[in-house]
Amino acid sequence: MSAGATSPGGLVGSAPEDAEGRAANLQSLRQFAWVGLLILVLQNVTGIALNLYVVLPVPSSFEGVFVLNALLTVHIAGAFLLVVGGVLLARYGWRTRLPRLRAVSLGALVSVIVALQEGFAFTFTQDSIFSFGMEMGFLGAMILCGALLFLTGVEVPAREAPARVTT
Repeated sequence: MSAGATSPGGLVGSAPEDAEGRAANLQSLRQFAWVGLLILVLQNVTGIALNLYVVLPVPSSFEGVFVLNALLTVHIAGAFLLVVGGVLLARYGWRTRLPRLRAVSLGALVSVIVALQEGFAFTFTQDSIFSFGMEMGFLGAMILCGALLFLTGVEVPAREAPARVTT
């Protein structure tokens, strides 16, 4: 980014070493947002396939979940990858020191954690409201990853401060 440009996330160039560090954090944040978005699409596809084509018996233990169905195992592995990705998103979002990016990246992490919690509840109770909650968590994370892509990828020219007229 040029020193006079600002992004919708609020980045304004300052000291060269600080700007380089922020640019690296923004690039990492953007990369993790893309990866998160792709994993979220995979989660939605596997979740829909599980709901349409697989009937899951309620397992008696946590280990029993993984032997029920390979598609469920992929879905659960994707959820844990999303938690790791969400933590990395929050880390890089926090390191930018930009309030908008901090809020959006932390919101994505919270959405993923909500989806994971709802998914566990659905797996063990088979109550449809938990499936809905899981999908809402995934959709929230998907929207916030898209917002991160927008906020880290668009440059907007810096606004000039209006000249003060003194008499």
